[in-house]
Amino acid sequence: MSLSPGLPARLAIVDVETTGAHPVRDRVTEIAILRVEGGEVVARWESLVNPGMPIPGMIQDLIGITDAMVAAAPPFAALADTVAALLQDCVFVAHNARFDYGFIKNEFARAGRAFDAPVLCTVKLSRALHPEHHRHGLDALIERHGLVCDARHRAMGDSEALWQFARLVSDRFAPELVARAAERAMKAPAQPPGLPEGMLEAVPDGPGIYLFHAEAELPPAGRSERPLYLGRSLNLRGKVREHFSAAGAKGRDAELARQVRRVDWIETAGELGALLLEAELLKRLRPSGNRVPEGAEAAFALRL
Repeated sequence: MSLSPGLPARLAIVDVETTGAHPVRDRVTEIAILRVEGGEVVARWESLVNPGMPIPGMIQDLIGITDAMVAAAPPFAALADTVAALLQDCVFVAHNARFDYGFIKNEFARAGRAFDAPVLCTVKLSRALHPEHHRHGLDALIERHGLVCDARHRAMGDSEALWQFARLVSDRFAPELVARAAERAMKAPAQPPGLPEGMLEAVPDGPGIYLFHAEAELPPAGRSERPLYLGRSLNLRGKVREHFSAAGAKGRDAELARQVRRVDWIETAGELGALLLEAELLKRLRPSGNRVPEGAEAAFALRL
């Protein structure tokens, strides 16, 4: 299968594994890059990365990358020249791409280097070409299209699966359809100017509480922090995005977009847990953007 002329001529298909979901606090532990030119892979590269911090046990169990495996690996700064050369003049392609892009951009920033590239998200590409399906995560694509992934949750295994997906859609759809889908997949989402790249993509899509902060860094241990705003949702990522969408950025949301520098979240088991936690945190933290009447008792209703 050849690559559709509807896709950009130069692609860098990228996957990163990390110590967690936060693009600022967490670090990269593995990178894989497939550089594609003229429809052919011209370079395959992968490396473990020493994150300079422990990998949480849950992440080690899920991905299979342990502290021992990265102990002798180079830090990102030592790999920066190689990564930059592989990404040069390419469209950055990844699944939930702004997440991977945010991690790479932040790693470059910590190494004292700027990095910018056009981004194509294969989640959005799948949604545009297959609107009849509701699930577009990588596991769903592998199952639906019979993609081969010899090492799921490892950087090269996932990158190879995305390369197969790119060739598959090239074979199944006319170039003009692929071109329109790619244009949609490359559209950057609305994002507050002071928020680090990848932050919104890191927010989970389950129920819980989200908090907007004016400070980019966590406060020192033992010091409390008053958030700008606190809210709850059954879909955290969707609700947070709603605050900063082009249509929603008015009044309070416009002011939040101007001030926010960090988003934190606490996942809950469901709606009731989110309601109870919201009431507790509103009373304790008293965010400046929420209306919390003095002396009022928290009240809520649960729709059954």
